[in-house]
Amino acid sequence: MHATYEQYHAFSAPLEGRVPTMYCDILGLITTGVGNLINTLPQALALPWLLADGSHADQADVAADWHKLHDNAAYYAKRAWMVYAKTMLCHLSEEGIDALVQRTLAANEAIFRKRWPKYDTFPADAQLAMMSMAWAVGPAFYVKFSNLAGCIDREDWEGCVASCKIREEGNPGVVPRNAKNRFCFHNAALVKAAGSDVTILHWPEVASAGAPARAEQSAAAEAAKADAELKLAAWQALELSPIVQGSGAAMREHESIEELESSDTDPAPPPESAA
Repeated sequence: MHATYEQYHAFSAPLEGRVPTMYCDILGLITTGVGNLINTLPQALALPWLLADGSHADQADVAADWHKLHDNAAYYAKRAWMVYAKTMLCHLSEEGIDALVQRTLAANEAIFRKRWPKYDTFPADAQLAMMSMAWAVGPAFYVKFSNLAGCIDREDWEGCVASCKIREEGNPGVVPRNAKNRFCFHNAALVKAAGSDVTILHWPEVASAGAPARAEQSAAAEAAKADAELKLAAWQALELSPIVQGSGAAMREHESIEELESSDTDPAPPPESAA
């Protein structure tokens, strides 16, 4: 594990927001924390929810919040974060969010290490881009993104730049994520070309080119950084601030979503403010 764990919050939170309650992402999937998908009731029940007074929430409280969103997803998918803060019974502590993110990263990396035994020798910037891909489309992204997987196999980081694009239609939060991923893969290419220390994470800065012959690669990385910063600023101004929506979890359409237990059929009443 490189510096990516420590920096992942700074990388991902501007893309996902940081929400202590349950909320519906842009596709109506139930999410929490930093874009952590909890679209089945068992996933929600497994987390350490608290009530407003700091006491631990019981399963009935958690189920009530989850059903309210699940049974009114079309309504809640378009709500601002303030609505969730006012209507949800349960929330996660800051420590709870951090622990959830860390567990998710560790689980994703375990899958990476099976697919890529040399994962720990990859440049830290490449690892960060891979973590970001997993956050958006799941850790088995290599199944759907076969060209990207092949580039990673060859440690062709510039090839990764050209093959890492996640579908953006209908999910504007993916636009800045794609730009940041491209920038990180550019950095990984610079690190490889210069023979630099792979354990050093250069994001959010451009890695050193190492030699004048690499000036073209360095210029491409500089341009990718500027592009990522511009797209992130636009996303935050137009989308993330008014409506907190998890861009990552919304993109899991290619992964099977666990079917709800047949007993979880008691519908929540429509939200009072929907009328």
